[in-house]
Amino acid sequence: MTDSQMTGGPTRSWVMVTDADGRSHLESRWTTPETASAAAAAPAAQPAQAA
Repeated sequence: MTDSQMTGGPTRSWVMVTDADGRSHLESRWTTPETASAAAAAPAAQPAQAA
């Protein structure tokens, strides 16, 4: 685990992406860790099933 993951800061990662014309290149992606409250709220966003 990196320092930024432990402190909750954004994490930068690099991914290989292939364009529509077949050329590959690296792209950087920034992600932020989910908080416990955001993860707990996710199931509530799904539609309820009728009984």
